[in-house]
Amino acid sequence: MKKILLVFAFALVGHVLHAQKIIKNPEFSATTATNVKIKKIELYDTITKIDFEVKYYPK
Repeated sequence: MKKILLVFAFALVGHVLHAQKIIKNPEFSATTATNVKIKKIELYDTITKIDFEVKYYPK
C-alpha cells in the first residue's frame, strides 16, 4: 500500500511541476523594437503569459 501511495505522490508532483514553467529574461537574437524587452514568459496548460518592459522617451 505504501508503494502505491508513493508512486501516486511522485506522479502528482511531476504533473504539477510539468503544468507550469517560468522563463525569466529569455535570450533572443534579434529585435526590431529596441525600447521593448521581454522580462518573463510563463507557460501554463491553458495560457501563455508574456511580461514586457517598455521604455518610452517623449520628445
